[in-house]
Amino acid sequence: KLFDGVKRVWIARGGHQELEKKVGRRDDLVNKLENATNSYIRDAVNAVKKLKKKSPEVAISSDITKYVAAEKRPTHKKKPIIGPKYDTIDYAKEQIPILNKEIEDLQADNINAAPFNSVFVEFESQYQAQVASQVATYHVPLALTPAYVGIEPTDVVWLNMRMFWWERIVRNLAAIAIIIALLLFWSIPVTFIGMISNVNYLMEKLPWLSFLKHLPEDLFGLLTSMAPTIALAWLMSFLPTFIRMVAKFNGCASLQLVEYFAQQSYFGFQVIQVFLVTTLASAATSTAAQIVEEPTSAMELLASNLPKSSNFFISYIILNGMSISSGALAQIIPLFFFYIFGYLFDKTPRKKWARFTDLDAPGWGTIFPIYTNLAVIIFAYSVISPIILLFGAVGFFLLYVAYLYILTYVQKEAPDLRGACYPRALFQTIVGVYLGQVCLLGLFAVGKGWGPIVLQIIGLVVTVL
Repeated sequence: KLFDGVKRVWIARGGHQELEKKVGRRDDLVNKLENATNSYIRDAVNAVKKLKKKSPEVAISSDITKYVAAEKRPTHKKKPIIGPKYDTIDYAKEQIPILNKEIEDLQADNINAAPFNSVFVEFESQYQAQVASQVATYHVPLALTPAYVGIEPTDVVWLNMRMFWWERIVRNLAAIAIIIALLLFWSIPVTFIGMISNVNYLMEKLPWLSFLKHLPEDLFGLLTSMAPTIALAWLMSFLPTFIRMVAKFNGCASLQLVEYFAQQSYFGFQVIQVFLVTTLASAATSTAAQIVEEPTSAMELLASNLPKSSNFFISYIILNGMSISSGALAQIIPLFFFYIFGYLFDKTPRKKWARFTDLDAPGWGTIFPIYTNLAVIIFAYSVISPIILLFGAVGFFLLYVAYLYILTYVQKEAPDLRGACYPRALFQTIVGVYLGQVCLLGLFAVGKGWGPIVLQIIGLVVTVL
């Protein structure tokens, strides 16, 4: 009644939860059966090898029980440590058919399961689907919204199919509050890292740090240049997983929307924590004592010391451009997992096949913001320390070469975001222009040159427009 060209309609239902549990349990049992069977066969093969070493003429029987005693068959307990032992092979062969029957019954009875607050509609053409997703379909606010087109079943976040409209609003507000709170909390360790980058100034004002002067020159150089950079990159590596959890809590209906939410949130973290907090902490550290002595000179002192932070960000760009690009080409971690972990833990044909054929997938929601923030840093600092443009150009060229290779030969695209992250990243780079102009405005304000101040304000307004 509401749409033209509807071919089929499916109402999302809640019976899948029990079904999902049983399918998961069946998968676990199948894996246990495969592992146990392969272990049993390997024990028998090893026993045969020992017999052949003793006597090459020995007759080999097809009866495996002749080589592996019954008490040495693979066993397991239903609960860790406690409870009786079960023969894994016999138990799995007995339980899998039972689970198969229960799963088939649940699938057949899915029509009677409680309905979710979502519906899937198949149209006769893509055009009709696009029209249906873009028109106001119902007069009641927030009814039949939001609507999405072209989502594969494997990309659906099924738990979010059941939400009420009011629950979606509450979760959205809660997710925003969580991200803001995390932003504020994350400032503490990031500020500390920014202070380390100016440890020379800290040593002058804090005598108890004088022991650092006795460190070898090379070690001290690493401490003040690369250590803060590596620490910041390591600290930021924990955020993507948590942000994706918040995205699912927010009510994102698909993996594509999870990545889209993550891109916006993670970019905020990158700009505020990696750039702004580090910049301000680094500049404030070198001027803290002077500001305490003469508070009215705070603006002038911060503006004059801001260029000193550019050294930190040049190191940061070198780390990302050179180290990450070379690491992506070398693929050290996949190499380690393939040859070491694969040799030690892949004992079944299924595991070996998965290890050999499964490719890593890029998480665009947290990859784009890292390099968008690099562009923001380069734009903002190009007016203070123009040499950053050179390092940025080299860094981005190396990243281009690395990603051209790994996206062609190493990684797969899953889920497919259809290029949605790219235009957003382009718009986000304008933040660097804003920050560069605001920084210039601050420097002009300190110098009290009213002509440049007025021109810069006009320039900033034009950029916004």
